Amino acid sequence: MGSQRGFTLIEIIVSLTLVSVLAAAAGFGLVEVARSYRFAKENATMAQKAHIALQRISLELMALSSVTTANNTNIAVKTANGTRSVEFNDTQVWLNDNANALNGEILIDNVTGFELTYYDSNNSAWNDTMDDDQLFGIAVSLTLSRNDGVMVPPFTTQITPRNNGNFNAPQ
Repeated sequence: MGSQRGFTLIEIIVSLTLVSVLAAAAGFGLVEVARSYRFAKENATMAQKAHIALQRISLELMALSSVTTANNTNIAVKTANGTRSVEFNDTQVWLNDNANALNGEILIDNVTGFELTYYDSNNSAWNDTMDDDQLFGIAVSLTLSRNDGVMVPPFTTQITPRNNGNFNAPQ
């Protein structure tokens, strides 16, 4: 008998099985890369939104000359440009002109937590019944929610008012 050339059926099936396993592994790898990219992109977008909102809040509160009302989620202050307020409503943080909620803008949305903490120069608690010149610092904490339910650490900043007469503060 002469030698026959070609592959046996078993060799073809084994080859196709190996190629299928390798293709499936490569497909899962590509899906995971795409998921990681989307996750990183959403994190970067959230961090940028939080940074812009905290920067705007910092600029507004740094310029305060007196505090009209203050609690752990809202503050109304007087500045050289009039009365301004920062308010947390449901899932949004608002910046309002003349403490009028209808005359404001949304600084950031998808907010699950927003907290304002006030300090005097001794790092003790300050409240709006105390003199404005005793207000040394305001801590702002902002927690955002992700669409996929992954927990997000809070974004925070410390603000030192400059125009409230506290001479222990930076001028």
